[in-house]
Amino acid sequence: LNAKAKHIIICAINSNEFNRVSSCVSAKDIWDRLEVTYEGTNQVKEAKINMLVHEYEMFTMRDNEDIKTMFTRFTNITNALQDLAIEEAKDLRTLPLEDLLGSLMTHELSIIKKDDEEEMERKNEKIVALKSSANEGIEEDSGQEMALIMRRF
Repeated sequence: LNAKAKHIIICAINSNEFNRVSSCVSAKDIWDRLEVTYEGTNQVKEAKINMLVHEYEMFTMRDNEDIKTMFTRFTNITNALQDLAIEEAKDLRTLPLEDLLGSLMTHELSIIKKDDEEEMERKNEKIVALKSSANEGIEEDSGQEMALIMRRF
């Protein structure tokens, strides 16, 4: 049964994935390695949950966002939270390859999240700059427009 299971799994994966699992002895080992690669370890899952909970708690409608887009974003957050489960089981005496991979994936997630937030801030700054430059040619109500821009800033 183990040989059949290994054969089925190996037939279903590409060459890169095969290189990851070629040293595995049993079908269970192959499955565990693929699971860690694509779903992450418990540490990765916990990091994802923490980020999603933070997004959920800080959820607000963005500037220039319509209701449909906002609702889709909210639904994506809640669905992702429902899909993830917290499972705590670690042996701190040893650090298997899977846990190392999980630590690296967690670090990568935090970097990606930080980069996304910085990108959003840069986009918001560009929007304000475009609004202010578009209003330079119009002199009427310039005081009110400047006050509006300052409040938004």
